[in-house]
Amino acid sequence: MQHAQNPVDWYPWGEEAFATARTDDKPIFLSIGYATCHWCHVMERESFEDEAIARQLAEGFVAIKVDREELPDVDHVYMSALQALSGHGGWPLNMFLTPDLKPFYGGTYFPPKAKHGMPSFADVLRGVREAWTQRRADVEQTAQELLEHVRAGAVSRRATVDAIHTKATSQLMRRFDRTYGGFGTTPKFPQAPLLQYLLSLAVLGSNDARAMLTQTLIAMAAGGMYDHVGGGFARYSTDQRWHVPHFEKMLYDNAQLIRVYVGAYRLTSDERLRFVAEDTIAWLQREMHPSFAPAAYSSAQDADSEGVEGKFYVWTAEQLRAALGSDADAALRLYGVSESGNWEHGLNVLERRDPESVRGLLGLSENAFAQWERSVRDRLYDVRSQRIWPITDDKVLADWNGIALRALAEAGRLLDRADLIECARQTALFLLDTMSRDGRLHHAWRAGTLRVESYLADHAQVGLGMLELHAATGELRWLQSAHQLADQMIDRFFDSDEGFYDSEPSPLPMRPRELFDGAVPSGTAAACELLLRLAGVYDRSEWVDIAQQAIERQIGLLAQAPEAAPALLHAHLINQSGAHLAIPANPNADQLSVAARNQFAPLVTFVTAPPDSLPLLAARTTSELYLCQHGRCQLPARSIEQLRQQLSALHEGSGVALGKSLLPGDSS
Repeated sequence: MQHAQNPVDWYPWGEEAFATARTDDKPIFLSIGYATCHWCHVMERESFEDEAIARQLAEGFVAIKVDREELPDVDHVYMSALQALSGHGGWPLNMFLTPDLKPFYGGTYFPPKAKHGMPSFADVLRGVREAWTQRRADVEQTAQELLEHVRAGAVSRRATVDAIHTKATSQLMRRFDRTYGGFGTTPKFPQAPLLQYLLSLAVLGSNDARAMLTQTLIAMAAGGMYDHVGGGFARYSTDQRWHVPHFEKMLYDNAQLIRVYVGAYRLTSDERLRFVAEDTIAWLQREMHPSFAPAAYSSAQDADSEGVEGKFYVWTAEQLRAALGSDADAALRLYGVSESGNWEHGLNVLERRDPESVRGLLGLSENAFAQWERSVRDRLYDVRSQRIWPITDDKVLADWNGIALRALAEAGRLLDRADLIECARQTALFLLDTMSRDGRLHHAWRAGTLRVESYLADHAQVGLGMLELHAATGELRWLQSAHQLADQMIDRFFDSDEGFYDSEPSPLPMRPRELFDGAVPSGTAAACELLLRLAGVYDRSEWVDIAQQAIERQIGLLAQAPEAAPALLHAHLINQSGAHLAIPANPNADQLSVAARNQFAPLVTFVTAPPDSLPLLAARTTSELYLCQHGRCQLPARSIEQLRQQLSALHEGSGVALGKSLLPGDSS
């Protein structure tokens, strides 16, 4: 019924169409979809409502339109054929058949113009017609072989993601420190963008990525890089084993690591990872709000106190004994403290290497030991708070606050903490109200003074934060804000010939563009991720083109030097294996939609909106969930169990899994 007004002369499935194909000696073009199939509607608008396409179909084919829910047997046969032919399936399902109904070629969504390695639909029609009229014997042989393959039930393995990620993982394995975790020797940085990339690879099934990720996170949280009294991570370790840090704490490091630790917790169910994430959040909330902006976050805490690096953080054994009394001996053992010091001049950097032996020594249950350690930490924090504090750089930067916004929203969503989501909401309002002026997002603000500069990373990171806040809340305004930021980002920083620049034109002798990741993703990588996540929501295929071109310009670098640009690799992974989950808004906030938003799927973009309010939500039905990828959607999921099965199949079908880990000691 939806296609009744198309200029295409559609036949229903049946003998009339088959007889016409035999009489006219034409192949059959079979198009299968369903009423709430988003990409079916897109292809209808782009192709089936096009008069030129209608003429091509009329001249060379007999066109049949099928509702898969009315004829599931027809759908099953030709979906099996497509999976055998291409390694994947989905809707719209477009197959070409001989007049005796044998499939010989097909696909899902075909765009109106060639892109992303897909031919245009018009080119497909020309190619199939040419093969039918000039190479009939080859077509019929292919059809017979394919049909026999389907009859035998042998469906080929799903198409794999480009080997770039296999190559990147191999390169990272060679650089990985198998003893202490992390990459390289000294100094050793947390490299949060790289850890985020490994997390997504692990979700897709890479055992090596999982092993590198978990070993690194556990080792970092056990060493002196982590503040075992106040929470949060220092900037980097001066040694290979994460023992002695450079003591400054940066907003961007900690915000990114919150996301990684929360995600790793959801991946592994390791409660220690959750503790570190929430402890870091507690530090962020307690110590990093500027006094003049309680919804925003300061940039950094200094390493020095009283002119001495680390003085605020280190301890002598005597200081701990004075603070802890009868608990001191066990605490000294827990934190690796010695009378002579484990660092220099009799000073100790607290570590946490062997908690189980201390718990056994104390004879405590896990819960009782956790309470005991909390009491120890609280007392040490109270004593440490009496020292002269390092200074805090309380300027507010839009891009770093965007990263914090994303971390809080995601942690709130995945840890079921409404308080964190509310904090994220307040930060988002601050960024939109205070950091924006005259329709422009600005980079830096402090105590009422807003600087004029505006950068690519500001728009990209705040946009990603808004997108994650939308995922956590289902509130449409945050999604709309992300869309507006993406539009502004392209207007101000994109050049069709050169790609993204980091800044607007200025008197500088050259316009800067950084493609490598430092401690944070490059502006280009963050921009690509934002565009790729939003393009499917708003049906903006040109945004995919922009992101893909930016990635392809660096394709050689990505496989050969993955440490240099892991965030761009992650954007490539989103382009290849990402998906969108459409959640039709229910005014009653039903359990299904709430539970759907709680799912852990880092390559999936969660979108909640009223039916028909966005292209992705066209013709959707409440109380159903729609998982869509690359122009095709799964059948509506009507329960969380169905959605989890679809997400699992999506991950298993990515082709990223590299098999059993090569790393020692990994039992995951």
